[in-house]
Amino acid sequence: MYKYIENNFWKIALLQTLLLLIITGLVGVGTLPAEAGWVSFGIVSALILISPIFYGALFTIIGIPFYIILPNPWLVELTMWRPLFAVLFLCWFAHFIWQVIQKSKTRQPQKATNSFKSWKVYLKQFDDWINPWDKFIALFLFIALISLVFARFQVYGFKQLLFIVNILLLYWVVSRATVSTQQFLLLRKTVLGSLLVITALGFLQYLLTFFSEPYYFWQYWALMISKAYYGVPLAEVLIYSNSWFTSGTGVKALRMFGVLQDTHAFGILAVFALGLSTSYLKVQSSLTANTVWVRFKNFVVAQRKIVWLAILLSSLAVVLSGTRGIWIGMLPVSILCLMFLYFKLQQRNIKLLLIAQGLVVFWLVVSPLLTLTFNWVRSFDVDDSLLKRASSIYDLSESSNVGRLQIWQESISFAVQNPLGTGYGNFITSVVDNIPPSVSFESVADDVNKTYNLPQKYITAHNLYLHLLVELGVIGLAGFAAIVITVLGVIWRLIKYGQDSGTVLIALSLAFSMLWLLSYGFFDLTILNDRVLMFTVLLLTLLGFLQKPLSKQNENLD
Repeated sequence: MYKYIENNFWKIALLQTLLLLIITGLVGVGTLPAEAGWVSFGIVSALILISPIFYGALFTIIGIPFYIILPNPWLVELTMWRPLFAVLFLCWFAHFIWQVIQKSKTRQPQKATNSFKSWKVYLKQFDDWINPWDKFIALFLFIALISLVFARFQVYGFKQLLFIVNILLLYWVVSRATVSTQQFLLLRKTVLGSLLVITALGFLQYLLTFFSEPYYFWQYWALMISKAYYGVPLAEVLIYSNSWFTSGTGVKALRMFGVLQDTHAFGILAVFALGLSTSYLKVQSSLTANTVWVRFKNFVVAQRKIVWLAILLSSLAVVLSGTRGIWIGMLPVSILCLMFLYFKLQQRNIKLLLIAQGLVVFWLVVSPLLTLTFNWVRSFDVDDSLLKRASSIYDLSESSNVGRLQIWQESISFAVQNPLGTGYGNFITSVVDNIPPSVSFESVADDVNKTYNLPQKYITAHNLYLHLLVELGVIGLAGFAAIVITVLGVIWRLIKYGQDSGTVLIALSLAFSMLWLLSYGFFDLTILNDRVLMFTVLLLTLLGFLQKPLSKQNENLD
């Protein structure tokens, strides 16, 4: 069975994708009841149980675009990925214990006093499993756990911490299971494929908006699709408050957000897809001609058409998401790339990243023409000028900017007065004053804040670093900074000392995505979105394999 799955992986993966797409689509339009999600859960669970651990992890990643709510009488918002990641981890753990038992049996008989040592020697392989940043991730989680001792709403904070741990189960298994270059390349392709499916669903959602009045589409999508993916509570919020619309003086147009809760998370996943797609470009193909034009023409022709298609659509999705913070978040990445060019560091690879960024700028510049084309297809005209939206970034009187500035000021003021923080998941206590001891979290969380037109539990600092500072204080922010610095340090070493251009290009593409995400962190907390965090840890998994000595990988990545 294992051999069959390895030899026919892509056929099985395609069948899995089609089945999950059909079930999810029928649940979304109301043809099937929400309970059909358990069928999808059974399909992915069966694939995990009958597959080698590595391939079980790949099937889990493939299913990410289709993980919907599992109706049950105990947990109202139980999304499919939570028990699936637990199933995957338990399979890996059982396999690990079995390997330990088998290894201990094959060792030479030893004295009883040394039996523990035999296990201890075997468990030393953990040293090879641990990535440089893993210890700081564990430290960050420990700080978050300790912070709950002094938190007002300890249970809720603990649930939010479990949310992160649940996603880290996927990271742990995939990182431990990816042990060869062949597996690494297959993992990279699978992650990109899953990202492109989410991007494709975004284009489907955007196309459907052309044939329906914005209000009716908005209500339908919230009450049907979003309800299937995220449950009734969030669907009821999305009915009246979301980031799905562009701003303008005319009829507002719906942005591209796909099956995500908001355009911000979708835009970041499009950035990830753009970065990984760029890593498939070939740098050697443009070196044989004399003129710039001929070199460029040869370069374009030499690339696979599917790679260009992925890059073009991903860059367009970044623009059509309409998320200004993501657009401006590209600026630090572009500046860094230009600095690399100036100091003549990895110039060929850096030019590939600049091509990807240039396409984002291109789509933004021609967006007025896109709007005219879209309005020609639509049955009604809308004012969705993306250039106007981009220019509003610097308008401090714009309502969204005013709200951000206000919450930033309040968060800074609170952090100065409370340097140890509120406790993880307890940002709400910095927004609501004087909460009586007898009041439950639910009663406070469900109250709609009139300033932000959101239930209190959905209000954030709109800045990742300020949010961490408010909840975890200076110590927690320092712990997160240690993770970031370690990751960037590994990327820098790969770029500076990489032994083959393939490894360096992949490392640069990962840096492209992560730096863009961190830059956008100054405007929102999108990294804590479930699917964004899943793909973030998967990018860390790819980076973790790259940083291992090439002698352990048997071959380079050119």
